[in-house]
Amino acid sequence: MLNDTLRNQSFKSAIETAVKQGYTSVLDIGTGTGLLSMFAAKAGAQEVYSCEMSKTMYELAGDVLVANQMKDKVHLIHAKSTDITVPDDIPKRVPLIVTETVDAGLLGEGMLSTLDHAWEHLLLSDKTQARVIPSGATVVACLVECEAIRKQNRLLYPGLCQLDLTQVSLVCKTSVPHRQQRDGTAVEDDDDDDEEDEEEEEPYTTENLKYVRGGYRAISDTTCVFQFDFNDPQAIRKYRKGISRDLQLPVIATGRLDAIAMWFVLELDPDTHLSTSPSSDRCWEQAIFPVLPEHIHSHGCERRENLVVREGEMVHVHCSVANDLIHLYCTDIKREIPGTQKNQPQGACTSSSQSSLSFGDVFRPVPSYSFCGFEDNSVSQGAYQFVENSEDSLRDCDENSHSLRVRDLSQGEKLNSTVDAGTQGCSSISSYGASINTDKTISTSTSKCDTYSFGGCPSPKSTLLLERHELGRLNDIEVNTAYFSAVQKLQQEKTGLSILDITQGFSALCLQSLLQGAAQVTLTGQDETNQMILRHISEANQIDAGKLLFVNGLPEEGDQGYDVLVTELVEPCGALRQQVLEDIALAKVSHLRPGGGVVPQRTSVYGMCIHSEKLKEYSMVVSDQSTLGWNIAQFINDFKMRTHVDVDLQTLPYTRLTEPFKIFDFDFNLPHSSDMLNFLEKDVTVRVPACENGSLTGVVYWFDIYVADAVRLCTLDEPRHWRQAVVMMAEDLDVTLGDGLCIQARCRNSCIDITVK
Repeated sequence: MLNDTLRNQSFKSAIETAVKQGYTSVLDIGTGTGLLSMFAAKAGAQEVYSCEMSKTMYELAGDVLVANQMKDKVHLIHAKSTDITVPDDIPKRVPLIVTETVDAGLLGEGMLSTLDHAWEHLLLSDKTQARVIPSGATVVACLVECEAIRKQNRLLYPGLCQLDLTQVSLVCKTSVPHRQQRDGTAVEDDDDDDEEDEEEEEPYTTENLKYVRGGYRAISDTTCVFQFDFNDPQAIRKYRKGISRDLQLPVIATGRLDAIAMWFVLELDPDTHLSTSPSSDRCWEQAIFPVLPEHIHSHGCERRENLVVREGEMVHVHCSVANDLIHLYCTDIKREIPGTQKNQPQGACTSSSQSSLSFGDVFRPVPSYSFCGFEDNSVSQGAYQFVENSEDSLRDCDENSHSLRVRDLSQGEKLNSTVDAGTQGCSSISSYGASINTDKTISTSTSKCDTYSFGGCPSPKSTLLLERHELGRLNDIEVNTAYFSAVQKLQQEKTGLSILDITQGFSALCLQSLLQGAAQVTLTGQDETNQMILRHISEANQIDAGKLLFVNGLPEEGDQGYDVLVTELVEPCGALRQQVLEDIALAKVSHLRPGGGVVPQRTSVYGMCIHSEKLKEYSMVVSDQSTLGWNIAQFINDFKMRTHVDVDLQTLPYTRLTEPFKIFDFDFNLPHSSDMLNFLEKDVTVRVPACENGSLTGVVYWFDIYVADAVRLCTLDEPRHWRQAVVMMAEDLDVTLGDGLCIQARCRNSCIDITVK
């Protein structure tokens, strides 16, 4: 956030204006680095108090204040604001509170409870003489189609390599607006339950839609959902008690309803606003509320398993504020209501002034959108005009285009191939799998596979909850098929295999193997939820439950009874799974029979030197200029991570400084007579020429995973569920075209580190 110069400048401007108006005693809640407090002190505030509950950030803020000669001007308090009392912590109530305790969902950091307490105990009793920065927010939302979001929200296939999944609905935990039981099933909330609930998890995920893989498409106009006035204590209490409304959003373009995307316009004062829309490129992401077929209340055939909506239909959305969080929940899809104005949201905030600016039916970059009017004046009309003006300047793409440019990263060139968004993901896979080529690549039986059409009214299913990354892995059909084919080949060579699966996360391969005749499968590290789900699916597939065993760690030592060892090498974030190499070594020595095999067989690690300003912004405070000259970067950058994970090279803006080069080879199936544990420690030096002038930010790396002799999976390929990891340089290294770079890499404890000279 500190790299967001516009955000910093906007808060500075609003604070300076307030201090000039006479609000000279200030409390900064959740001060972080102390930046807002220093803005207030520099503006001339006579008394500045700042509180921070994190001990680490409290100590860092103290160092920042000293370095900027502000120690005597800002009184730093190590406490949560709701624990502060007058006069114990501050001598008297203050007229001004500044805070930036907002997340992508606006309220997720406890904004309402914080301000409720502040108005009751910390701000001046005369409410006409007190105020809060930010003064309010306008929350907006639209319906979106996005394949990347879809793949992490629900299983898109009726089966995986002969495993029948038609009797279950596997969905992301965030997708289900219910309490989760320990067994992984979902149950409706009991409104009559008076017992105090545990702290509720956020009902949304977050995405930077501007950089989401494959892009996204708005299939409705953007509509006002809620307005919040943070300078009205009574309204804040009303929000906390719970409010709700129902919206009917007209579909403006036929497509798949994957999620409701939400963002907000933060009003700091009547003249200063910050938009967190996808096109704004602010430090906040957007809140994503997934949509599932289970959400739709229509009975019988009206319930759409593939969630296709058509232009002119109405999507019903229930909007609420409960437990200090915003909830958006799709409840129904209906044909256009007779007599209503086409494309006009029903139940949205309205006023005499309405904008007709169209959001557009386009992919990234995000186009302009329709922003409706409002019926109360708690947030100034300047916010709405701000949104219209900022978004209108971004209409720079063809609104009739339905195609995406695809980059071939292995070649470093932009290709002319496109993906048809209108047809992508709209047919089912009849064989529940994919076909394997012998040229070390994987190809599916169709590239447009998506959800299963039940043909008529769907039968009741059990809704089972998984993590988003687990669903992303299951929906990667080529990866599922590759692992299945490797084990299937081994079973053709020897019947009645005994398999040890040390994947640690949810794995369908165990059940697929049992269907193919495996004698027994033992899984390690499966939590209670995954165990329940696997047993449920095995029962639906008439698999002998006695052949499926669960253990917390590796089985008892000396039990060398396994023919195959299976594991997942790489986390979805792009790095090696924690201690995975050590797990393989131990399991291979103590539990694998002579002649037994490991799946995958081997892997190669490749790297590439890159420059990326965006990656630097994600990883560190780029300079003190970002914080408007305040000395903060040197302190916050002490905490920057050496390795940055979950980087998507498909969407990251970067410049390649070298061609890809091989770093490591790991072979897990060397004969027993060889050094079969040579993969535990690796040290290599690679010399590569620079192919471009530039400043080296880091070395991105990825994996070629050889699941079997003729089957290779590359974690860099666009369809795969993996992201990449980048080892960041301590300081930027200037390179010149033709320079020879010395890459030194080492692997210890399943961690890769790289230096460049």
